[in-house]
Amino acid sequence: AADCSALRRFAEGGEAPRLGGQEATSSTSKALGGVASRDCHWRYPLRSDAVLAQFARLSQQLRACAAGAVTVEGASVNHPDSFDQMTAQVADQQVSLSLKDKGALGQSLIFLRASAP
Repeated sequence: AADCSALRRFAEGGEAPRLGGQEATSSTSKALGGVASRDCHWRYPLRSDAVLAQFARLSQQLRACAAGAVTVEGASVNHPDSFDQMTAQVADQQVSLSLKDKGALGQSLIFLRASAP
């Protein structure tokens, strides 16, 4: 069984997990209807092995720790950028995980967000 403690802690308002020893950059924002969300991200070189491995690890963890179905979306945005996202319910919060490529910056970013459903 997966260790869901770090993901549950994040969903419940705690710190974002460290990825490959890297701390997240995090902020809080308000969405429509006044719902608060916590948004965290990590930066990596564009499509590096490290970003792909960390995203795969978090994806597996989200699937294992989800209370119910996991929604997966993939979409092309402004080329050559790309965007992959999955969303699930963890500890009564909606947790979203996404990988965004920023070709012009030479970066890939992993985003983790928690908000009330």
